[in-house]
Formats: sequence, C-alpha cells, structure tokens
Amino acid sequence: MADDAEREALSEQLERLRSMLDLLTPWAMAAALGLRLPQAIADGAECADDLARAVGADAGGITRLLRYLALRGLVTEPEPRRFRLTRLGELLREDHPADAVRHLRPDSAQWRINLAWAGLPEAVRTGRAGYRIVHGRTFWADIEADPGFAESFSSLVSMWSDGWIPALAAAWPWHDARHVVDLGGGAGDVLISLLGTHPHLRGTLLDLPEAVGLARPALAAAGLSGRCAAVEGSFFDPLPEGGDVYLLAHCLHNWPDDACAAILRRCAEAVGDTARLLLAELFAPEDGGGGDAFGVSNDLTMFNVFGSGERTESRHRELLAGAGLEVRSITPFAGRHLIECAAPGGPPARSAAPPGR
Repeated sequence: MADDAEREALSEQLERLRSMLDLLTPWAMAAALGLRLPQAIADGAECADDLARAVGADAGGITRLLRYLALRGLVTEPEPRRFRLTRLGELLREDHPADAVRHLRPDSAQWRINLAWAGLPEAVRTGRAGYRIVHGRTFWADIEADPGFAESFSSLVSMWSDGWIPALAAAWPWHDARHVVDLGGGAGDVLISLLGTHPHLRGTLLDLPEAVGLARPALAAAGLSGRCAAVEGSFFDPLPEGGDVYLLAHCLHNWPDDACAAILRRCAEAVGDTARLLLAELFAPEDGGGGDAFGVSNDLTMFNVFGSGERTESRHRELLAGAGLEVRSITPFAGRHLIECAAPGGPPARSAAPPGR
C-alpha cells in the first residue's frame, strides 16, 4: 500500500511539473488571433470549413486548434466541427469593449516580451537581458525603431497602470506643488490623472519622440494642452527647468544600476536646492525573501527584458545618496512606494494634508 501511495504521489508531482512546462496554450491563442479566428466566429462563420475559407487556412488545422481551445474554455463545439465562443472567448473579439485582444496578438508588445523568455536561460547564465539575446537589440531600441511597437507598449503600460495612477494622485500633498515635470512620462497617463485631479497644477512631460507623439493628442483630448507641455528628450540629458516637483514613476526599475545613477544625477541637477524629486517604485523585500507573487514575477520580468529588477528600499536610498539626494519621506500607495527626495539643505518633507483640512 505504501508503494502504491508513493507511486501516486510521484505521478501527481510529475503531472504538476508537466503542467508548468505547458507552452501550448499561449501559442494556440497566438495562432487563433493571428488568423483572426475568434472574430470570424463572432461574425457568423462557425463551421470549420467556413472558417477555413474566411481566414484562408486549413480546415483540419482549424478543427484541431479550436478543439484544443475548447479544452481551455475559450470555445465550445456544440456539433462536430462547429464552434462558438464562450463568455471568456468573447474577450478575444476585436470589437469587445475590453480591447484585450490588442495585447494578445502576435504583433503586440506583450507577445514580443513573451518571446523574450526563450532567452532566460542565457540571461541567468550571463546577466544579460534575455530580450536582447532573442531579438538582437534592446527593448528601447525596438521602441525607437518601430512606432507600432511603441504604440502597443504604451497601451500595455496604460492597462498595467489603471490601478495605481489614481492612487498616486491622492498619495502625496499635491496642493503644495505648482509645476510637475514627469520624466519618462509615456503617453501622458500620469499627468492626465494628476492635472485632472488637481486643477491648480501645471505639467511638463519629457520622453522620447515616439512617446511624445502619443502624449500630445492624449493631453489635448483631456483638455490639458494649455496646462501641460510634452517635450522630446531623454532623462540621460539635461532636464527641463522650471519644475518644483520632478517625477519618475515606474522608470528606475527598467534600468540597471549604472543607468539609474546617471538618471538620478540629472535629476539632482534639475531639482537643485529648491525643488523635489518623487520616485514611484515597487520595493523588493529587505531580507532577501521572495515577496508577493506580483513582485517576484515583476522582478524576473524586469531582469529578462531590461537586465534590471526591483530594488529594496535601502538600495534606492544608496542610489539617491550617490546622486547627492536625501530621502525626505516614503509613502506607501497601491502596493508601491512614493519616495520624496531633495538635496541636502533643500526643502523639507511636505505635510500629509492641505492646511485647514
């Protein structure tokens, strides 16, 4: 009996390992979306032969593919070789309001990031970003070279940011601020939220030309063109003047330590003795423990895509000190931390609430 129990336990463990190695589901979804099969089904072509004609593919291959996706709960097969989308599968329609499909297609930024996981073994061995190993150039070089990729990544970042950007607008006493310079501000999501929540603020967005090209129409659509400028540039170069708050929101974890040191030196130049720098970042655990599932997976993703990773609070303090900046306050928000910094002898930490409240 003991041997039978041991064999059963071993079989369960092996099955669990096999499930961890499953690459079939993402590739099956990529194949279906690349052929636009979910949309073809939604448009009325349910029979495998009709679907094959609609998308220009092999009917036998479509049948096998959709039967696998039925196992994953994305379609049903109510009659032999006739398929319909499930409620979950409806999310793969191109006209679905959730617009999830744009981040799942084989031409999306998310899929290109996914492909970079093939470089993880070499990344772990060498410390080099797996993205560059697989694609032949850095992630940021791809952003600069391909406007479509830049737009897809901007949309992906907006989706990731939905939860924490509104919290950022409430996490710090912005009532005392006057002009926020958002460094690496992307398509403007952060400034649109900040300026929309705090009508007294003005803003400047700094980013590469591809991002600025997306930010300007977004700012205009939000009615903020008169209060916010979008400026082309890099945070490795001298930064725009005139801000009393400089903001780096989820930027440093995209860069290894030497690049972060260079960015923070530019920030120190810009804030001088009168302005402040705010960093919005995740903190890795100080004790070397794994942390929560999101933090651990995000840390490995940053490593594989950018050759960087999430940092502890103490490591952030070390990098800031190396650039001549002191931490004034640290505020938790939405699973992240907002670090307020200034030059030695510069402005003190701001109060937590507007006067009189």
